[in-house]
Amino acid sequence: MAAPATLTQLGRVLGQTPAWVRQYIKTLETAGLVEIAEVKTRGIVVEKYYRSCANAYLLQQFVLPSGKLPVLIFSGSHDLAFEWLADRLSRHITLLALSVGSLDGLVNLR
Repeated sequence: MAAPATLTQLGRVLGQTPAWVRQYIKTLETAGLVEIAEVKTRGIVVEKYYRSCANAYLLQQFVLPSGKLPVLIFSGSHDLAFEWLADRLSRHITLLALSVGSLDGLVNLR
């Protein structure tokens, strides 16, 4: 959402009840991805407004090979030296390349 929102507001957007939203908000809050932006009290009703801790998140899912070797994921621009290194280490470790631009590689590292 573009602005902080209550559980009721989020539920309306997602087509779910505030109780359903709350369980996921608590998990996101514990992970440090969501925070309470503001608390408003009107009589006995307390409204908590939640917001994201960042402007955007990049979510990626990998299907890692199953095997006995450890897996290392490399994220950055394509490099022939990396291919050479991966070939030389293939008996000891599995190196996976996620070819992105240099800036995106730094963002992924962050």
